Amino acid sequence: DSYDRYSVTLKTVLPWRVPVILYSNHSDFLETNVTTGHLSEGVQAFAEPSRRRIVLPFTSSFKEFEHTAIHELAHTFTFHIVYNRMLDNVFTRNYLFPMPLWVAEGIAEYLAVGWDADSDMFIRDAVLEDYIVPFHLVGGFYVYKEGQSVFNYIEQTYGKEKVLEILQALGGTRSAE
Repeated sequence: DSYDRYSVTLKTVLPWRVPVILYSNHSDFLETNVTTGHLSEGVQAFAEPSRRRIVLPFTSSFKEFEHTAIHELAHTFTFHIVYNRMLDNVFTRNYLFPMPLWVAEGIAEYLAVGWDADSDMFIRDAVLEDYIVPFHLVGGFYVYKEGQSVFNYIEQTYGKEKVLEILQALGGTRSAE
């Protein structure tokens, strides 16, 4: 269902089947050898733009699993839109420019859940209590909610089609500036 929804919303179809590597629990997931480096406990799943796959554990909560899988699928669509032309040419230098985390996680969360009560509560509290972090400094959980709020604002102010235009512009300019 989410694949179909993303295909319509983002006006794109992935030209490959998305491989999913599924672990039976979070501990096994953290010990994965499908990627280099060590995964910290806070990592719930990941999508790899260069390998075009999703890696995630089942955490015994169907609701959490569904949200995580949909979020990671959103990354796969986003990576395809932003990096598509560059991934097709392996000889291009710096083809995977660093997309800011607030953009990557914010768009994935925006596509996965839209704007929900939890996000609204988080951002309202951050504004009222003055702990909104500037984008160039944002980290941790904030990248999800602050980024999500930006894409919600863009949709509410300029229309849903502008979100796709921004993703396409990222791919064309190779910069979030």
